Amino acid sequence: MLQELQGLLWVWPDASAGGAAAAAAAEPALIAELEQPDEWEARTEWFMREAPISMETVVENVMDPCHANFTHHKVQGSRSNEKGTDIQPLTPPTAAGFKMEQDSGRFKASFEFVAPCFLKYTFPVFGRVMAVYVVPTAMGYSRMVTRFVKNKHNYPARPGLIGLLLKFMEVLEGNRVLEHTLMRNKVLDGDNHVLHVQERQLLAEGAA
Repeated sequence: MLQELQGLLWVWPDASAGGAAAAAAAEPALIAELEQPDEWEARTEWFMREAPISMETVVENVMDPCHANFTHHKVQGSRSNEKGTDIQPLTPPTAAGFKMEQDSGRFKASFEFVAPCFLKYTFPVFGRVMAVYVVPTAMGYSRMVTRFVKNKHNYPARPGLIGLLLKFMEVLEGNRVLEHTLMRNKVLDGDNHVLHVQERQLLAEGAA
């Protein structure tokens, strides 16, 4: 069964009558905010990139709010910014997923994981949502599918240099080529290198 939702193609890999019924009963893990067009709008186009990293490692990395200051050092954060992030559960973890909130001391955010592959960060201070799907493509490889969503009414204006930076980011995000070239790919370059090397080291140690 195939269906297109929010610009993505969803596939239920079972063509039997039972599979069609199961697909109809299943609720896709959509970006809820995009179902509220009066309040939210897509800030960027969909971005997809193949990563030489297993799905489990990518999901674990995205779940960790502290990772940005390390794997994205000098691109989207800095190692010196990480002073310890407080993480508190909002819902008990289950096989279906969980929600949590974080406080880095610089800003607060909430996080949601819907098993097996949907992750979403909500940043109230920035009026933004980051959604990530992680799909396994081969042993040790996965595809990351990401998009940013903006609140139409709660997108704070910032004075001074920060305001200029946010305006510059808006210009970049409004152009798919610039956004992918100057932002998304540079961010994921850090993940690709750090996680790929660490994962192979762990596998080698486990096999020894």
